[in-house]
Amino acid sequence: MAKPRSKKEKRERAIRIVAAVVAVFFLLSIFIIWGMYFIGR
Repeated sequence: MAKPRSKKEKRERAIRIVAAVVAVFFLLSIFIIWGMYFIGR
């Protein structure tokens, strides 16, 4: 596995990973809220 040559490449990759994690948590929170809403009715 080749290391990123510059700090910019490493930073862009880190931002992409963080964005993916945030998106997954956002979707999970929506599903949990919808589930609680339907169970609570």
